[in-house]
Amino acid sequence: MATITIGSGITVESGISIATSSATLKLSLDANTYDNQTTGVQQNVSGTSDNTGFFPYGWPAYSAIQPGWTCVETGAVVTVVDGVNHVIVTVGTPFVSGTSYTFTGENSWIDSVANIPFILHNGVTLSGSGGNSLSFTTASSQYASSTVGVGTLNTWSIEAWHYYTGTNTAGGPCILTELWPQSTNQINYALGSLSLYTPVVQAGLYHDATWYASPSGVTLTAGNWYQIVGTYDGAAMKVYINNSLAGSTAVTYSSTSGNQGIFLMKRWDTAGAGATEYWGGNLGIVKIYEGALNAEEITYNWNANKSRFGL
Repeated sequence: MATITIGSGITVESGISIATSSATLKLSLDANTYDNQTTGVQQNVSGTSDNTGFFPYGWPAYSAIQPGWTCVETGAVVTVVDGVNHVIVTVGTPFVSGTSYTFTGENSWIDSVANIPFILHNGVTLSGSGGNSLSFTTASSQYASSTVGVGTLNTWSIEAWHYYTGTNTAGGPCILTELWPQSTNQINYALGSLSLYTPVVQAGLYHDATWYASPSGVTLTAGNWYQIVGTYDGAAMKVYINNSLAGSTAVTYSSTSGNQGIFLMKRWDTAGAGATEYWGGNLGIVKIYEGALNAEEITYNWNANKSRFGL
């Protein structure tokens, strides 16, 4: 390879290659940046086109909203509550005029790419395991949820750094999944026990009443940290465990996102018996990409984070 000059002062010598990725990071959660904001559930704050919102006169519960709380839909933080004039002021993503907003009663884990808040339900706690991680206990029905997703992804990757405790409930709990049912009745992406028997780990999508997923023989051993990556490139559904390809299945189907939310550590169902199925353990890092990570990119992420998790 000849020496190449890209621009003033930038030269690529022989033997050095430049690689580009077709995968774009759409969502990133890291327990190292979790700020443990405590909030409370309240509805019907009507937004203006800026950072000011109004709650209705006669609404008895307005005083429950406090400075420091987080708006579920935008991630903006409340700085002022004026009970006399029925006004709240926030800092962050502005409200959209005429839209109703919610302030939630659980702690929030905020995505650093799109500022999507994930609500931590039923007492999820911060743990020092893996540097920092969030601990999910199945006996307490603990999980996390967002009210929006990242849109439809024709190809995608999901990466989770996960400590497995072996406490999954029976059925098909997931580490990450879109909600179902929703407007499309499809699930664009998921990582979990999609064959409905835990503790199998699969990557997959749900289309036309069928799961199209990576092989169902991949299991975890309790008491260990794992890098788990699921990818879909339009031709194959793959799952990688600790930087090694653990299974691949030909899949050419596609699905459309309902974009109504994402569950962490819970099955995809929003109602019925399946809604009580949970995946136990810790999450240190969770990422969603548009595009399929290749083996080299997965290795790069592995090398960047493995020491944090003792791997």
